[in-house]
Amino acid sequence: MRTRQAAWGDIIELYLRFFSASAGGKKVLKRRDALQTQLIQGIFDLADRDGNGELTEKELIDFLDLHAKGSTACLTLSMSDDGRALFEQLDTNGDNQLSPLELRTSWKLLEKWDANKDGCISPEEVPYHFELVFTPGRSSPFSRFGFFNPRGSNAKKGQDLPLWFRKMDHNEDGVVSRREFLGSDEDFQRLDTNGDGLIDAKEARAADQWFRKNIAKGN
Repeated sequence: MRTRQAAWGDIIELYLRFFSASAGGKKVLKRRDALQTQLIQGIFDLADRDGNGELTEKELIDFLDLHAKGSTACLTLSMSDDGRALFEQLDTNGDNQLSPLELRTSWKLLEKWDANKDGCISPEEVPYHFELVFTPGRSSPFSRFGFFNPRGSNAKKGQDLPLWFRKMDHNEDGVVSRREFLGSDEDFQRLDTNGDGLIDAKEARAADQWFRKNIAKGN
């Protein structure tokens, strides 16, 4: 996930690009030139601290830095109403899809709701869910200036996992099924130590450590 500091760095860089273009590469932007750029025009008077009708690059940076620091001086509360939906409860990694592992372990999550112990979950037994999230600062540093929230980092989860495991995990659900596994049935069963039909992260790390240890010994 992108940090708040990184997002504000993008904002400052964007404003500086518009500032430079409007000022013709100079370090000072006059009011008449700022009127040609809506982005700068909206904050010109606020950023021009000495009120001389000219905005320097330093004044602009100081103004944006002040807002960046102020963005963490408040607390944002957001609430979502999940109702009695089961999907959000079973989607434990929050990727908006149910993986084979999540489906296989779903009863472990649902069993606690089985109040009458009949082995089934009725609609009345599914609890009503609200989610409250407290976030330091504003929900998005872009909201102050009317921008959309930037996308999070594209870095994939589990970069510490063995490369072979990440390559085989085509659907990126955090486990390798027999269909995804490129080795033999015997190799798959050897790695699937708990016999659930899936190679999870723990099993992959254990197998990788075993391989490295034996390769180092020359076996």
